[in-house]
Amino acid sequence: MEVSEFLSFVGKMRGLNNNGSLNTRLSDMAEQINLKEVWHKPIETLSKGFKRRVGIAQALIHDPDILILDEPTDGLDPNQKYEMRDLIKKISTNKAIVISTHILEEVEAVCSRTVIIANGQLLANETPDNLGKQFNKKNMFSLKVANKLNNTQIKDIKSSLDYKKVTVKNLNITDTLILIEDEMENINLNKIMTQLKKHKLDINEATFIKPSLDDIFRKITQ
Repeated sequence: MEVSEFLSFVGKMRGLNNNGSLNTRLSDMAEQINLKEVWHKPIETLSKGFKRRVGIAQALIHDPDILILDEPTDGLDPNQKYEMRDLIKKISTNKAIVISTHILEEVEAVCSRTVIIANGQLLANETPDNLGKQFNKKNMFSLKVANKLNNTQIKDIKSSLDYKKVTVKNLNITDTLILIEDEMENINLNKIMTQLKKHKLDINEATFIKPSLDDIFRKITQ
C-alpha cells in the first residue's frame, strides 16, 4: 500500500469517516509527521526512518491522548534519530507519551520523567536530573593541562587539592589529566582553580563529568 492508502485504511479502522474528519487527519499527518514527499510511495520502498514515521502516523491518526512507543529510534542513523526525537518532542505538547527503551541516551534526550523497572519491581520514578542526584552522591571534575608533571609535582598537587580522590596521570609528553572525585556538593571550582594557579599549570580543558543514565541504571539494578 502507499502511505496515503495505508493511513486512510487505519483511519477508517479507528472510526474516522469520509465526512471530512478523515481527510483532515490525513492532512494533519502529512504535515506534522513530514510525510508529504513519500505520500504516494509504496511503504515497502521507504527508508527505515520514513517507515518509522509512518508507524507514528498510524498510531496518531485518531488523535489519542496517550501514545506508547517501543524503541522509537532503534536502527536509525544519527540524522534520523535527531528527527524522530524532535518529532516526539513536538507531539508531546498535548499528549502523554510513554517510551520503552534500553537506549538510555534517548531518555536524556526527550523524557521529562524516568521510570526504572527490574524483575517486576519499581526501582525509580524521577526526573532525569533528580535521578542523578538521588542515586549518584559523588561528582567528578576533569582537567587537562599542557604540562608534563614529575612525581614531586604530582604529590604536591594531590596534597593541595584536598578531595576524596585525586588522580593525576600523564597522557603524553605534553599533557596531563587531573581527575577529582568527591561528594557532589563538595567540589568547588574556584578553589580548584586557585590551587592549580599556584602550580603554574596551563589548563586546556576543564569540565564536570555528569554520571550517565547507563551508570545510574547499572547501580540501581545491580
